[in-house]
Amino acid sequence: MDIEIIKAQQINAQTNIRIINRMLSRKQIRYLIFTPMKPVPKNINWTDEEINRKKNVEKIPVRNIVGIQRFEGFINWYEIYRKYTKVPAGDRKDPYSMLGKVSIYKLDKLLNVVCKKGISGFKDIIMNPEFNDFPYLIQNGQNKEYYVSSDGSHRVFVAKLIGLEYIYGKVDRYYS
Repeated sequence: MDIEIIKAQQINAQTNIRIINRMLSRKQIRYLIFTPMKPVPKNINWTDEEINRKKNVEKIPVRNIVGIQRFEGFINWYEIYRKYTKVPAGDRKDPYSMLGKVSIYKLDKLLNVVCKKGISGFKDIIMNPEFNDFPYLIQNGQNKEYYVSSDGSHRVFVAKLIGLEYIYGKVDRYYS
């Protein structure tokens, strides 16, 4: 990759991080720090049949989303953001330069939308996906907890980070 492109990515990422840091209230940071991230229970998982089945799109409270399959291994929601801010510019080109399957490029892109278009611009992406599908979630029906499975993990994380109240997604329910 060209050195000028890497420098531009670094400056853009650093600017976005400063903007996001100013957007985060102390209350939101405390929420992210003190809300543990739960691993997706092994007994609830996606199959190809379930992914291809048509599901209704539902409005889901972001606070009820307790885990993301691709982001497992983090203690709390803030730890993901903290580690994201520490990724050096040279490593930002690596699609998965953080623990798990967290794509720095996708986070950079989504946070760039938040910084340039505001929360309403991000809501447009997450509420009306043009080229992507809605996030796929698994709900443990007994306790109203949702886990993000195959699609939408980065979008849901950014929604959680900036404190959105609701998102729309496709849900499968499991009763264990």
